[in-house]
Amino acid sequence: MFDGTSWLFKILYFLTAMSPAYFLFIFTQVKLGVIGSIGLFLIISLCTIPLKIMIEKSADEGVKTPKYEVTKIETKNGEIPSFLLGVILPSVIGGADNFIMNLIIFIVLQLCLFILMIKSSSILPNVLLIFMGLNIFEMEDGKYIFSSRKKLVEIDETTISITRLGDSNTCNTYVRKKE
Repeated sequence: MFDGTSWLFKILYFLTAMSPAYFLFIFTQVKLGVIGSIGLFLIISLCTIPLKIMIEKSADEGVKTPKYEVTKIETKNGEIPSFLLGVILPSVIGGADNFIMNLIIFIVLQLCLFILMIKSSSILPNVLLIFMGLNIFEMEDGKYIFSSRKKLVEIDETTISITRLGDSNTCNTYVRKKE
């Protein structure tokens, strides 16, 4: 998904995409108070800021495709309900009554999901990036395009300029520069 991007980028994207799982796990297992929960939310949310900056910065620095022919948009911001129900909820359900065992299972599951994410050609929806105004468009041709626009293209546009997110030819994730 993010071939050619830095490990920091991959880790930040995964942490912010999986943040609902972390909140649910801590809420159900650790039983933090209100202040602790708000603190955790702020810490993970703050990880989204450098991630968004990295994505927007890559629009100026990467390999450009100045005349990308816009195909049909398959989805905008992924299948969030399916992601939440299929990935997030199962990752926080602990089968053991022992906190340490649940924590170990949770961490192993998160590591497996991270490995699957970096080896996959599809993208995980990222709720925190969406809250920060960055949308992810899945195109009919298999490309994913980050854009801070609500609509990827205007009615009169047929081609747009996009920039590859990573420095690998196999990266299928792009950024549309904010104009």
